[in-house]
Parts: sequence; structure tokens; C-alpha cells
Amino acid sequence: MGLASLFEDRQVLVFVSIIAAAIVLAGAVFVLNMINPIFFAIGLLFLALVVFLFPRLVEFREYERGVLFRRGRLHGVVGPGWVWMMPVIDSYSLVDLRTQAVVIPSQKVISADGVVMNVTASINYNIIDPAKYVVSAKNISQLLNLSAIASLRETSSRLSYTDIILHAEKLAAALKAAIDAESDTWGIDITIADIKDVVLPKDLLEAMRLKEEAEQRKDAIETQASIKQIYLKALDETASKLSPQTLSYLYMDALRKMVLSKSGKIIVPVDFAKVAPESLMRSMLTAGDKDAPRSH
Repeated sequence: MGLASLFEDRQVLVFVSIIAAAIVLAGAVFVLNMINPIFFAIGLLFLALVVFLFPRLVEFREYERGVLFRRGRLHGVVGPGWVWMMPVIDSYSLVDLRTQAVVIPSQKVISADGVVMNVTASINYNIIDPAKYVVSAKNISQLLNLSAIASLRETSSRLSYTDIILHAEKLAAALKAAIDAESDTWGIDITIADIKDVVLPKDLLEAMRLKEEAEQRKDAIETQASIKQIYLKALDETASKLSPQTLSYLYMDALRKMVLSKSGKIIVPVDFAKVAPESLMRSMLTAGDKDAPRSH
């Protein structure tokens, strides 16, 4: 960096000039000491006064601003970069322009249908007016916390617990709108209001679990009934195409199998006995007797 470009910055030029003046003054005091001790004492006092009143150089980063007070009165916002400040008469408050986050601790709220639950939220904000931010309130985070708690309770009282669980964005939007109404007076802008967690009472969670299980069982029963209905319908359509003799045979065959596995007796309904041919009935009964176990 050349000397010309270095002195393009006025603040750097002033700083270098003051340093050079201080060196010259210190040299002059040293010379006075050699000439006359009284002049040396006066020069030393003058040098101390200059050092005491020497403007201090304060650096503000790109994301920082300084709210400057001169003789106790708001003088303006300074930064970023180097800023000269006069001792005694100048003071400043440092403001960070980066996004700030405030976590709202778990709060008990009551929904419109009387369910007590715990809700945790968070708020992100940016400082858009540093002077107003410093002058308007002492602790913005505490104010946001109190405002958010009041908004959470008021908004939750107008929503059902299912709305709070399934549509938490409604609660978050209402929270942001409520804080936005006051944030302008604090010099901040609310960027995000979010519902982090919703905790329901244990008895309600158990009731919801039982309800879910009951609905699953109901769905399973309805599914099984639908399958059985389809099966019976298909069976009925097939049976309608069979002759009475064939149906009698199938029925008697099923009875024969039951006899072999259980009591050994066959009960033939009168209707089937009338429909089935006598030769078929005799053959089925004979087959049943042959297959049935005998006692000795």
C-alpha cells in the first residue's frame, strides 16, 4: 500500500498526525528539561493534559454499531470502522446487528377445549434502529419473553388442542403478529417465531393411544368382514351354478369327514334327503360306515 493511498483515509491521516504531534511534544519537553527544570515541569503537565484529553480511537466491526452519547445526550449512531471519541464527554453503547435468538421456556397454556399443555417457543429478531433499541428499553430479551408468554396463553385459549398440535404454525403466526405490534417501538424486526415443542398431559396421551388402538381394531374387523363378504359372494355365485344333486354330494362329503373326526354320527337335513337321490344317500352312508373306526 502506497503512502498516498494510506492517507486517503481521513481517520488514518488524523491518527498519524496526532501521533506525530505527540512525539514532537515529548521531544520538546525533553529539550526543556535540559534548558530549564521549571519549563520542563510546565511542559510535562501540559503533556499529561494532552494525553488525558487525547481522543480515543474505537473500532466497530461491520456487524457492530455504536450509539454515541455526548455529554449524556444522544448524539447519533456511529460505525462501522474507526471512530474518534473524546474522553469524558463521549460515551457509547455497543449494538450487535446480527440475528438474536430468544428461547421462551416451557409455559403452561389452556386450549379452548380445556386441555392443559406445556408449550416451548423461540423468537429470532434483528436490530433495525440501534438508537431506538438502546434508548427504548433496558432489556429487550426480557420484554420479548414477557410479551411472548402473554401471547401464547391468549392465542392458545382460542385454539383446540388438536389445532395446536397439528397446526402449530397458527400459534406461531399469532405469536409473531402480537410481538410485531410492539417491536417497532423497540427498534427491532421479528424474523421468526416458532413453536419448538408441545407436551400433552399423560392421561390425554394414554386416551389418544387407546383410541388409536380401538380404531386399528375396528379397521381390522371391517377388513376381515369385507374379505369374508367377498368370499361368500363368490361362493354363492359358484353354488348357484351347481345342480341340487352336486350340492347334496358336497354336503354329505363334508358330513362324512366330520363323522370320521368326531362323533361318528351323520345328521342329514330333510331338505337334502329329499333332493339327493336314494342311491347317493346309500353310498355316502355306506362309505361313512366303512371309514368310521370300529370298537372290538
